[in-house]
Amino acid sequence: MSCARWAFVLVAAAASAQSAPQATENVASASNELGRFRDALANDADAAWERYAAATLGLRRDFATLALAASGPEHADGLLAALALEPDAAARAVLAQVRGGLVPLAEPARLERARVLGTCAHTDPAPEVRAAALEALAEAGDAEAAAELDRSIDRLPRAEAAAAARALAGMTAGAPLVRARVFANVAAPARLADGVLAALLPAYGRALAEPGGAPLTPRDRAPILRALRDPSADVRRAGETALAAWLGRLILLREADAADRLLVEFAHEGFEPVVAHQRRASLLLAEGRDAHRVLEAARDVERGAATLGASVGELARAQGRYLEGMALLALDRAEEASRALALAAE
Repeated sequence: MSCARWAFVLVAAAASAQSAPQATENVASASNELGRFRDALANDADAAWERYAAATLGLRRDFATLALAASGPEHADGLLAALALEPDAAARAVLAQVRGGLVPLAEPARLERARVLGTCAHTDPAPEVRAAALEALAEAGDAEAAAELDRSIDRLPRAEAAAAARALAGMTAGAPLVRARVFANVAAPARLADGVLAALLPAYGRALAEPGGAPLTPRDRAPILRALRDPSADVRRAGETALAAWLGRLILLREADAADRLLVEFAHEGFEPVVAHQRRASLLLAEGRDAHRVLEAARDVERGAATLGASVGELARAQGRYLEGMALLALDRAEEASRALALAAE
């Protein structure tokens, strides 16, 4: 259905000017129209959206709510036309939530859906409509919708750009765009807003753990290392979440050795060595790996503790001794383990 066929008719009628019989008649008429629209949604999508276009403002709001139950790609043309041309923000906010008629679609319809929702997300004067359009793009889940969300990051105010980034980060189809954004931020003189970067980093970390990709390089690790030293507390927390997501995904994939190598590489590239080795020892111990490796990592923690401040160093030393004791127990060296654990408790 072409948008050119749509012409919305706004009928202004003040309820206070109606007589009681007229008001009763209008209520009955509205109820009949709602019933006809509901039947058309189920049986004749074109007729349903033609009814929507010709309805009064009050009815269109009710029709939009009924349309939330619409299902099937036959509703896509009418729904997108209604969303593009509807002058009422309350109705647009509801229409932007309609999902069932939009997935799955053939490529031309996906492009049109992304265009219409992207226009709403970028330019609609009503914030609730912009928010609903971003959510609809995220739920669409295809590459065309992901591209619109990526563009939204550059076009929206910071808070809404961060919402677009979170939506993009939650999409499988958005993974290449997330990676490109995070890479570009390392070299770009004008960095991403903190909220945007913080939204993208955890998804970036998860994606790096997925099997089947090319071997990872220092360039792949650099965005997370940089985030861990960022002046913004939000970005530092996101960097920690990204690293935890990366390690957690490797563990889930039964790649504990790869997680251990990752932490060694991080320690060599600027991550705090004491923290890296403490995580290595804890990870190897939890995954039942060679206790000799746990012992080596634990002793690296103890050695590194001497380079830290007094209180932090003491805590790190105690953690290292505890991990050393657990490794020695696993090696059946009970007497040494007892001494290490006693020192840890001091």
